[in-house]
Amino acid sequence: MTINLTNQIQDVLGVKNKQALYEQWRKKGRRGVFREILSLVRKKNQISPLSTFNGGNDSAYDHNSYIILLNALKELLEFKDDGMKITKAALFLEAIEDWTEDKSHDVYTVVHALCLLNPKMAFTAAIKEKLEDDLIQRKVDNTKYAFQQAAKYGATELVAVMLQELLKSNVVKDKDAALDEYVDLRNKSDQKTAFMLTAENLQLEVLELLLMEYPRLANRHGTKATIGTIIRKMGPNQSESIKTEALKALELILPRMDMDDDNEIWGHIWQEAVKTPSTAAITYLLGESNGKLKASRFVTYPNAKFVIENGNLEMWRKFNSEQRRDLMVSEDLDLLHTAVANDKADIIEDILQEFPEQIEVQAGGKYALEELKHSAHSYQRIRDTLLHAMIRSTSENLGIREVRAIIGKSNVEADTICLHLSNMDTEEQSFGEYVQWLREQKEEMGRIFKFERVLKYAKFPDLHTQVPKRSQNIVAGLREPHSEIRGLFEWLERRGVKQVLGLSVPDRLLSPHADDDVEYCANTFQVRILKWRKLDIYLGNLNEEIKDGLKELHLYSSGNRAVHDHWYSELKTNFPELRKLFVYVVADVMSEKRLKESVAKLQQDLDKINRNDLNQRWTRGRPGLRKDHGRIAMVPVEEYHWGTDRGFKTYRNLDEIRNHVVGPNLAAFINKYVSYKVDDKKRTKVAVIDSGVIIVGGKSKHEVLEDVINSQNINASNDGQGPTMRNVQRAAAHKGEECTSRNDLVERVADGKSYVNTGDDEEQVWWHASEPHGTQMARLICSIDPCCKLYVVKVAETRNSGIAANVVAQAIDWAIEKKVDVISLSLVAFADASKMMEQIEKARNKDIVVLVSTADTGLATTTTETDKSKNNEDLFTIAACDRWGNLLPSSQKSGYRFRFVGHNVQVGQIPFLKSEEFITGSSAATAIAAGTASLILACCRISSRCYTEESGWRYRMVKTRFEAMGEGDDKPIHFESTVSSEFVSTGARNS
Repeated sequence: MTINLTNQIQDVLGVKNKQALYEQWRKKGRRGVFREILSLVRKKNQISPLSTFNGGNDSAYDHNSYIILLNALKELLEFKDDGMKITKAALFLEAIEDWTEDKSHDVYTVVHALCLLNPKMAFTAAIKEKLEDDLIQRKVDNTKYAFQQAAKYGATELVAVMLQELLKSNVVKDKDAALDEYVDLRNKSDQKTAFMLTAENLQLEVLELLLMEYPRLANRHGTKATIGTIIRKMGPNQSESIKTEALKALELILPRMDMDDDNEIWGHIWQEAVKTPSTAAITYLLGESNGKLKASRFVTYPNAKFVIENGNLEMWRKFNSEQRRDLMVSEDLDLLHTAVANDKADIIEDILQEFPEQIEVQAGGKYALEELKHSAHSYQRIRDTLLHAMIRSTSENLGIREVRAIIGKSNVEADTICLHLSNMDTEEQSFGEYVQWLREQKEEMGRIFKFERVLKYAKFPDLHTQVPKRSQNIVAGLREPHSEIRGLFEWLERRGVKQVLGLSVPDRLLSPHADDDVEYCANTFQVRILKWRKLDIYLGNLNEEIKDGLKELHLYSSGNRAVHDHWYSELKTNFPELRKLFVYVVADVMSEKRLKESVAKLQQDLDKINRNDLNQRWTRGRPGLRKDHGRIAMVPVEEYHWGTDRGFKTYRNLDEIRNHVVGPNLAAFINKYVSYKVDDKKRTKVAVIDSGVIIVGGKSKHEVLEDVINSQNINASNDGQGPTMRNVQRAAAHKGEECTSRNDLVERVADGKSYVNTGDDEEQVWWHASEPHGTQMARLICSIDPCCKLYVVKVAETRNSGIAANVVAQAIDWAIEKKVDVISLSLVAFADASKMMEQIEKARNKDIVVLVSTADTGLATTTTETDKSKNNEDLFTIAACDRWGNLLPSSQKSGYRFRFVGHNVQVGQIPFLKSEEFITGSSAATAIAAGTASLILACCRISSRCYTEESGWRYRMVKTRFEAMGEGDDKPIHFESTVSSEFVSTGARNS
């Protein structure tokens, strides 16, 4: 059929028979048709408006010629889709595909003509691509739309012409209508719009075009998901170029969004950035250069908490210091707690480094340490960070007692946090000997000497009282150099201690430690409070870190003006954190007149520095300071006096104590028992709940005499100074190495715990007692069973200070956790001891033998909880008697089950403590009973006739043997009957 062609189609495109051309197209696919159309356009060699796009200027462009070509092409494309293998809309996809390879004028012209033909077609005409796999076709929607595809593949000019012809046509009223009906059309609920595809594929030119024309696109449905996709393209596994383009996409979209602070999408954006994770996105969101977006929108408590829960340290640090400070004190005050709960060790360290006061904050009534889970991957690291921060805290709410309570509630094991040795008696043995003994202990003794890396303080005894011994030349002794404090700090360093916050050393007036020793101790251990009683101490040795961090300083002056000038120079220019300064002028080294003059001059000069140079930093906020006539606080400057005294002691070893306590028969058996070399698993574990112990041993009388004699032979060149520690060691080496377990407790102590606080800022260590009682009890136990393992619990500083039943309850609970066999309580508890009795019952249910003292006259006259018949049934309550079995006048006359010797019991004097060689009372009797029970259980374990697998065997065995030894209840115990008993004899034969 012949079709009349318009002159335009024929003249412009060279098509003489349009219908014949359509017939050919029916046999071709869309690719072939599109190529043929392109060839028709290309023949005319026309220049499209493409060359002038985005402000370009091409002089070859002829607008009239282009319009003629466009109209001719439009007319050619007016074929009917029926019967064709292709649709006109499908030609869009071919054009877009070609466009991505070559942005040619010909492709642009074809697309433009299609848009003129039907302005809605690019937006609404569904294009279905054929899928070869029918199964896939049923599952996947392959419908496409030209506008969305052009946007997805970044065909900016094609998108522009589609929008242009849509708005020029009469199919839409205005731009807003075009946006809703066509531009942001979602043809199906699960289909993405052109804007989504553009943003997610980072087609930045198209994205900018769309947002310029339709800013509302940034607030349309689906924006949240789109931004999430963009942020995920900024993740750590993406290339840097992709990350850069994604950031630019954010910079285009976010400023055009609704700036309502309540818009929930802001939280979603933040969370996506954190979870991705994208530090670059976080940086942009918090940046000051993000314009209309405003960083403050993202600086919120929920966002900070989300970073801590799901992000990392780098993200947390993207908040600036001022923002972090505000966030730490906002909302629930639980950001540190959140970091702990989420196992974020590095964030915890960073928070406490910047805001150390956060360790004092309670959230929901809990401290951060209470949030720590034992299952946390970084448990030890977090535990150390939190605990050490608590130790460093200067808050009154975190005194040592409170810290220990928090540790208990957190179920965290903590080692020694203070070194409290100030109560040591050094009048009889020098502190240097004590330090020497510590330094010589084997590394495995770390089971006893366990410290946290940070100590609250270290306090030492008065070294000035340690004048030379009688056998020493006094003048030579005063000239002798001293460095025992340094030696002890070197020992602490080997024990893992890194910092000692407070250092108190009452040094000697004459021959004190050298300035180098002060330097080592202060600098190495990052001291913050320095109380070193040393005349004219030199401050120049302190390093910059110590000077910057020192908060309290005590100075002792001899009146030397040169020293004062040195102090003034250092104090004015250094020590920026120093808040407490104390200056003492030593009266012992100057006349009364010079003393008064020195005090007045120092007062005048220091007050002047404090007021003129330091804005009263040394006195501000310090109540109780003296004030001058102008009512201005004065720096504390006082007169000071040194003092001295000295004596001499000798000691008993365990063999001597054993012979005195149990007699020669049982003592001989025990000597055989010791040689048996009891297997460690068969050794009895005894908990000694008392006032702590001194684990270092003293020397018996004959050893002291031998030391003096040997030292004279070995050290003839010592100028008559007498036995030094080194001489004694050499003498011991000459006479043969002796087992330290014969005299010391150290080899028997397995572990220990202290529940004693003296005020909020001091804690007593369990392995250095303030009074001899606990050590005396431990020595009595070990004299009877030298192979026992001691678990020492300190519940009182001194017996005179009182023993709280609730503290004893904690001690018993600790002993139960350690799975001890015997608990020795050489103490009494009265009313309100219900918690203690609960723990005793718990111990008894675990077949732990519990031995308890009865009250002696003078200690109390009230019936104790353990005396009551309902509590006494399963306890071994002990009263003291003399060697003939008579109750002592001071002993309780009822409420006990067994009588043990408790009159003039020899224990020997205790090193470094004022003590008696003989003691009397039910405490001694109880310790002897505990030692006996320990020996009975150990012998039972090594005997072939004793069945230790039976339930309740410990209690039953001790009860049976005690009754046999005493011939029934309420009878005095005779130790000879122990040796004659069948099962112990068996043990002796086995040995």
